Amino acid sequence: MVEATSDAQLALNVVSPMQQQTDALLTIDQLANFGLKSPEGPGKHYVLDTNVLLHEPGCLNRFQDNHLCIPADVLSELDRFKTEQTERGANARRVHRKLTEIFGPQSQVTKGVPTDGGGTIRLVIYDPSLCEKSSKELRRFHRIFPDRERVDHRILACTLLLAEHVDPPVVLVTKDLNMQLKARAVGITCEDYLNDKVAPQDSAKREMVRLMLDQNELQRFASSGEIELGDERTSELHVNQYVLLEAGEKQTIPARFGLGGKLVRLVVPEVLRIPDGNHLKPLNLGQKCFIDALLNPEISLVTCFGQAGTGKTLVAMAAGLHGVFAREF
Repeated sequence: MVEATSDAQLALNVVSPMQQQTDALLTIDQLANFGLKSPEGPGKHYVLDTNVLLHEPGCLNRFQDNHLCIPADVLSELDRFKTEQTERGANARRVHRKLTEIFGPQSQVTKGVPTDGGGTIRLVIYDPSLCEKSSKELRRFHRIFPDRERVDHRILACTLLLAEHVDPPVVLVTKDLNMQLKARAVGITCEDYLNDKVAPQDSAKREMVRLMLDQNELQRFASSGEIELGDERTSELHVNQYVLLEAGEKQTIPARFGLGGKLVRLVVPEVLRIPDGNHLKPLNLGQKCFIDALLNPEISLVTCFGQAGTGKTLVAMAAGLHGVFAREF
């Protein structure tokens, strides 16, 4: 007698190839050849995305005593950009030259080369044909993101694989917001590259340097518009740095440290005159220094940091219009 079985019952007895698959562990040699063996020394493992290297080629020197990991797919992506006659192309070429210099002809690029900060740098290889068989996490990852040819997915898979085989924390560093979201979706620790930015709290704490003068020196500066104090008093100043000269609590005059080593008086009009518009008068010392820099033809680049609403954009636009209508440009 034959017993009928429904399709649903049959389906319960079918085992998928994915369920049958068992983890095939990578050998010690494969771990070393793929860059998955942790170098000696403490520190985190930072996996760098392509956009970080293109954003700042000098970032290779900024991770101190940690371990830098460059996925091999990042090199392939850099190859796409190195022929461009753009800033991105120039940065790609700088990264290639720097990596060639770091590794040298005799280095084992996947074993780790010491860096000046006490850490290491190495290439990490992701081979789907071997690596997926050794990792349940990778198989899960590719079920979520099945496109294995997409470079972003290969870099994420490389980071996951690395996290399975090294003890210290593994952190993916990328400036791609979408990639950051994908990384967090599969449990990868992710950070933006912020080393090139000034922390707001650091800038907020910076105060204008004060130089003490006697009464005669301050009076001489007020009358002539310049004064030379000597290297022993100005050695720590930078060209075009703004300082406050003071001779007593209530006697202060702002000045700018010029190219010739002299302190010069600020050249700031009483108001920035804009025809058919509102005139602008600087309200504080910071705005006066900003206007002096903007209107000085010898200063080719001016940067300004400040909280929202402090007049950065307004003052910059007014100074530009003032110069145009005064036929200085």
